[in-house]
Amino acid sequence: MKFIVLTIIFLGVFICSLKAQEKAMLFERNNGKTVAVRKSEIDSIVFTKETTLIKKLYWQDDVVKEIDDYVDMTCPENMNLTPYSGEAITLGKDNNYGYEVYASDSYGHQSSAAYGKYLFLVKDKLASIVMYNLETKCPVATCNMTPHNETVSSSSSTVLYHCNQSTFGTLKYDESDPFPLLYISQRGPSSNKRCFITVMRLKPTLNGSGTEYNSLTVEQVQTIYLPAMSNSNALGNANFTIDSQTGYCYTYSRNNTSSQANYLHCRVTKFAPIGLSSSTVYLYDKDILDSYEIFTLDGKKNISAENMQGAFIWNDKLYISQGYPSCNFIYLRIVDLKQRKLINDIDLLGNGFPYEPEGFFRYGNHILASCNNAPIYEFHFE
Repeated sequence: MKFIVLTIIFLGVFICSLKAQEKAMLFERNNGKTVAVRKSEIDSIVFTKETTLIKKLYWQDDVVKEIDDYVDMTCPENMNLTPYSGEAITLGKDNNYGYEVYASDSYGHQSSAAYGKYLFLVKDKLASIVMYNLETKCPVATCNMTPHNETVSSSSSTVLYHCNQSTFGTLKYDESDPFPLLYISQRGPSSNKRCFITVMRLKPTLNGSGTEYNSLTVEQVQTIYLPAMSNSNALGNANFTIDSQTGYCYTYSRNNTSSQANYLHCRVTKFAPIGLSSSTVYLYDKDILDSYEIFTLDGKKNISAENMQGAFIWNDKLYISQGYPSCNFIYLRIVDLKQRKLINDIDLLGNGFPYEPEGFFRYGNHILASCNNAPIYEFHFE
């Protein structure tokens, strides 16, 4: 039986190599028990653990061969993936993405960040952080803290510790720590016009059998102050993220370079990696390595809906979420950091996405979105 399976695999690869313009193959392992070999117009040969979502979004019922009782199947080291050169497949109503519920659990939070198989959901006012296992789809620990009730000014009701964006960096406080430092973007106090980032060390504890974390404590180890907001640097309502592959720091912010009050432009700003030599770091305009506008916001929309939400960076692409349903505005913006430009602008609300995305994040080769008091969604892109 194993010989038959491998014969089918290599025959499929050989056919793909000769006729890539016509078809490509998908060899799929379902729960480690069933191997389904499918033909379809896909970008490349793909190995995946989930069949139901793929089947629903892409191929419907086009199973070519199904083999039962085969325990495991891995990609041979010498197998060459064959790119598909035909017409692009349709992933969603706007032909570039599809999404489906990944986990139905709901937790109140304002931002999220993932590392390995764990997701951390950060609540407004830094009141708590929930540690969630993406593999088992269950929460494993919660760190409850004293909420920060400070406001941005004496005349404002806007919470200073809004925790709008969270991201993992590349540095660990101690090499024995299981997680790098977590960087949480806050609102800027009006007194010095600086947005700031709270840097947290995560200290989880394993259960008695050493198989899973069952408690979490956190410790603030650093505060990073961004350059004071001005019309020229456009660092209003700035959110901070780190490229985990390079260590470079980026902000994505909204500010009009000519009129601060309108907030109609979105700008990406780049900074050098930030070390741990000081518990308080002040950045200035001279520390900006690069800065450029990537899009102009729609002034006809409710401007409050155009606040930036969570984001992450992978393979030189910055994924920024924005908006919420009640203001009729939810977008995912994808920025190419090498080309310094917006390369995709996806109207999530227009395609039926129902919730405010508090954070987009990467889990393995998957892109997921967490929503406040709503499910976690998985997105698939061409």
